[in-house]
Amino acid sequence: MLLVVAGILLVLGLAGMLQALFSQTAPLPDICGSAITLKAGGSEDVRLTARAGAGFRWEGAVTTGAKAVALDGGKNFLSNKNAAEGANADQVFNLRGLAQGEASVRFLHVQPFNRTEPIGDCTIKLKVE
Repeated sequence: MLLVVAGILLVLGLAGMLQALFSQTAPLPDICGSAITLKAGGSEDVRLTARAGAGFRWEGAVTTGAKAVALDGGKNFLSNKNAAEGANADQVFNLRGLAQGEASVRFLHVQPFNRTEPIGDCTIKLKVE
């Protein structure tokens, strides 16, 4: 009886891992939906975890207020020497305050060959003082 229960738990655990690996949704980072205040000339880094092992990455763009904010970075993944192959990896984007105003930055969690079906959609509001 104990072996049957252990077998069922093993199968359920494997099923959960497979679902997480191949799921078409991903939890959004805590910063999504938040507001950031920057000083003109100041900057802040935004770190987003991507499902890099499944081919996903975050792509960002300033959607409103391009005169107030610039977005840089995100081109490379930060490596974790202790992470298993195929694990999630972080991308760092830098938000720079250019001039007083308000802006929005939108990040989509996509695969480069399938940008029309993001598994994550993250918007951050910015105020530059």
